[in-house]
Formats: sequence, C-alpha cells, structure tokens
Amino acid sequence: MLNTIKWLALLPLVPPISGAKAQQRPATDFTGQDMTPAVVLARVCVKEASFTGFADCPPIASVLLRVGRGDVVRGAKLYSPRVFDPARLGRRPWIAQLRADGSQPEGWPENISWRNHRPSWERMVSLARAVLEGPGEAPDSQRVLAGSTSFTSAQSSPPHPEKRNPCTGSCWTA
Repeated sequence: MLNTIKWLALLPLVPPISGAKAQQRPATDFTGQDMTPAVVLARVCVKEASFTGFADCPPIASVLLRVGRGDVVRGAKLYSPRVFDPARLGRRPWIAQLRADGSQPEGWPENISWRNHRPSWERMVSLARAVLEGPGEAPDSQRVLAGSTSFTSAQSSPPHPEKRNPCTGSCWTA
C-alpha cells in the first residue's frame, strides 16, 4: 500500500501520453505568411485535396469553422497546424507560403511550372472567399459547391412527370 502511494505522488511529474508533444510544441512563427481567412482556408484545401480539390473545400471550411468556433484561421491553427509550418509539410513546404496575390511561393519546386498551377490556386482562393461569404453572396455555381440549397430556377424545377421513377414501392423483376 505504501509503494502505491509513493507512485501516485510521482504521477503528476509524468507527462500525459496523448497530446504531450502537441502541448509542449512552441508556437509557430507566421511571419511573412498571408493570414487572411480565405487564403488560410485555400491553403488547407490545397494541402488536403490538391489544387483541383474544389468540391472538398466547402466541407473543409465547415470543419475549420466548427473547430475554430466561427474563426477559420483559429480552426486551421488547431485542426491543421502543419499548413503554417514549412518544416512540417515534408516535400510541400511551399504550401505555407501561398499568397492571395498569386505570386510563386517560396520553396516551389524548380522542375514544376508555377504558371500552370497559378490559375488553379487563384480559383481556390476565389472559392474560399465565396464559401466564407456565405450562400447569399456567392454566385449560383459556387453556392452549389458550398452545399447551399439555393439553386438556379432550372435546377430547382421538379422533374417532368413522365421522367419520374414509375416504381414507387417495391419493384421486382422476374
């Protein structure tokens, strides 16, 4: 019994197993990074889904807004902290340096043309802005991407009566 009490007395000196490194890691220096919410969201989208992951960006925004309690930048710092630290991005350190102006990020690979990727990056930033502005502000095509129920009149009209599924209930074929 006495040995158990001695071990329990030492327990506060032992760091917790889960999350110990995350709690002890120093804050990342964000100097020189574009920290506007749309750019941060676009960076996370590129990190998670590449330059063409347009359909994945709205759900990512939803997660970051939820985790950050309405603040995308805070959500990204908590949920995807690597997007801010070039040293932790492995072979893609340039993600931390992506900017709204579309300039070639520091650390971009020399053997890949930034000129070919820049339009996709600019579209991703544009989509991120539209998603953060909300469905009332975004054009119809971006509202659909953002998961809104607001569609153009052609999309929201009910199907033609003859094109409806005639099988209501259980349809079995012999």
